[in-house]
Amino acid sequence: MDTQASYVLRHRLASLFDPGSVLVISDQKLPVFNSLPAALKKNSQLVKIKSNEPIKTGITWQPDLVVVCVPPARLEECLQAIRPLGPRSVLVLRHSIVSENPAADAELCKKWGKANNSIILGPNSFGLQRPGKGYNFGLDSYL
Repeated sequence: MDTQASYVLRHRLASLFDPGSVLVISDQKLPVFNSLPAALKKNSQLVKIKSNEPIKTGITWQPDLVVVCVPPARLEECLQAIRPLGPRSVLVLRHSIVSENPAADAELCKKWGKANNSIILGPNSFGLQRPGKGYNFGLDSYL
């Protein structure tokens, strides 16, 4: 075994709490990019979706974290769109449109996460904030 390995082992939750790259998919404005450190901001991208267009990310890199804020009726479509990217973590924020079947949304996320070896926080999450790092992966502008 090479003791001079050039990689660093990271905890499985690091992609959620200390991501190296972020993809945001939303149909509304989120405060994510307001306080991100420059190094993380350059490794992050926003995909603004429109109600009458299919969800396409247009990216080819693997994000550590995908922040999703879409109407519940489009959640499955969004998860299918990010499947080829193999995100390590997905944060599914609550949306202003209330789901008709929150239990089905939760089951969808659980099955998707397991099938894609991805950690999912949500659906209907209020987000995640780490003020010391400048991360605000939520709906509110507290930072």
